[in-house]
Amino acid sequence: MTLTPLGTSKPFASPALRAHARQPLALLGLLGVICAATLWAPPAGRTSWLLEVTPGLILVAWLLTIYRSTPLSHFVYAGVFLHVLILIYGGY
Repeated sequence: MTLTPLGTSKPFASPALRAHARQPLALLGLLGVICAATLWAPPAGRTSWLLEVTPGLILVAWLLTIYRSTPLSHFVYAGVFLHVLILIYGGY
């Protein structure tokens, strides 16, 4: 049995899309842990951290919103992850 949105017969996500989502979700979880750890007490201050990291987090939020309609390759998600890590390092 598959779950479907109300009024439609299409499932929420196909098994292929769920399998494809494992790597991006793992990177998102790791990014959340790293953000929480570096936001705790950054040497340059939280304002500086937010100014450095916010553009990358906006990109991640945008990728989350378009994931169902436009899933990108794992290479793109890994590249975005590395880019946001560099921004986090700069903010820290």
